[in-house]
Amino acid sequence: MKILKRLLSVIILFTSFAHSQQKLSGKVINGKNKPIANVEIYLDSIYSGGKTDRKGNFEIIFFQKVTTINIYSNVYGLLSNKFNNEKIMNFMFLNSEIPLENRTQKGEF
Repeated sequence: MKILKRLLSVIILFTSFAHSQQKLSGKVINGKNKPIANVEIYLDSIYSGGKTDRKGNFEIIFFQKVTTINIYSNVYGLLSNKFNNEKIMNFMFLNSEIPLENRTQKGEF
């Protein structure tokens, strides 16, 4: 009987764990529809450990409730979008005439 209770507990725990798991995938491109590699994926401003591959694709699995997806590129900057439990989210950085490093000057407000 104890074994049956433990087995049932493990099954319930595994089932609830599996239901709370979410997977999000997508692609990040620039304004010319070219993929962007090494874009970091953030969940509510916390780095997820996920990055885009060389084709701009990403896939992350997470367990907590998330309201915002942020992506950051050293070249293009930051994009943010509300998360409504989508399975796929694609992002596009619009091209800028001004390189990221020249957009702001340190020490000036």
